[in-house]
Amino acid sequence: MLTLSGLKAHLVACGAASLDELALHFDADRDAVRDALGHLEAKGRVARLAETSHCGGCSGHDCRVSEIWRWREGANPPAPGCRDQ
Repeated sequence: MLTLSGLKAHLVACGAASLDELALHFDADRDAVRDALGHLEAKGRVARLAETSHCGGCSGHDCRVSEIWRWREGANPPAPGCRDQ
């Protein structure tokens, strides 16, 4: 299930992830994931790193640009005594 805390946990664990990977991981629509990321981006917690192409040339498959997102270092430091430290 897609939640803001779930997005944070996944991005912290992975370092960075594409919009497509996040949609697949959370079994969610790309637009829903993008909306959640936009919410976190407005708060300064995530950053869009780049947009990259999935292939070097099209051969009839679904080729599109993918957004790459990362959790911003220090955006939400854990509380003292938190197991995330």
